[in-house]
Amino acid sequence: MSKNKELVIKYAPRVALGLGVAVVSYGVARKLGLFGKKDKKKDILEKASNAIKKYPNATLKLDDFYSMADAINEAFKSVDFTGTDEQAVYDELRRLNTQDDWRVLQITYGERKKGFPPVLFDPKGLKASIIDESDDYYVFSKGKKFLSVCKEILEEKGIKF
Repeated sequence: MSKNKELVIKYAPRVALGLGVAVVSYGVARKLGLFGKKDKKKDILEKASNAIKKYPNATLKLDDFYSMADAINEAFKSVDFTGTDEQAVYDELRRLNTQDDWRVLQITYGERKKGFPPVLFDPKGLKASIIDESDDYYVFSKGKKFLSVCKEILEEKGIKF
C-alpha cells in the first residue's frame, strides 16, 4: 500500500469527526442566537413590514406579527420534552382577522426560521410546521387533530389555511 493511501486511511476518520463537530457546533451556536442576533430581528421586521405593505388588508401592527411569530416558534419548541404547546398556537391564530393577516404572519414566521443549517434544524414555514405537528399522534385537542383545530380557528374568521 502506498504511503499516501495509508495516511488517508489513518486520518480520514479524524478529519470527518472534526468536520462533524464543527458543523454541529456552528448549528447550535446559530440556534442559540450567537451570530447576528440583532441583525436577525431587524431583517425579520423589515420582511414583515414589506409584507404588510404588500397585503393592505392586514389589520395588525408590525410588532404584533413579530410577537405572534415568536410565540408560535416558542410553542413549537419542545425543550422540556413536553411537546408542542398547542393552546399557545391556537391563541395566536385567534388574533388574526383577515387572510392578509395570515399571509403576513406566515412570512414573519418563515423569516424567523431562516438561517439555520437545514441538515440540523430543517427550517419550515408556518403551514409546514403546523402540518408536521399534526402528524404526531399525541397532538390532539378535544379529540381533533392539531391541524383540524388550526383550520377551524382560521375558518371562523373566513381565513383559508
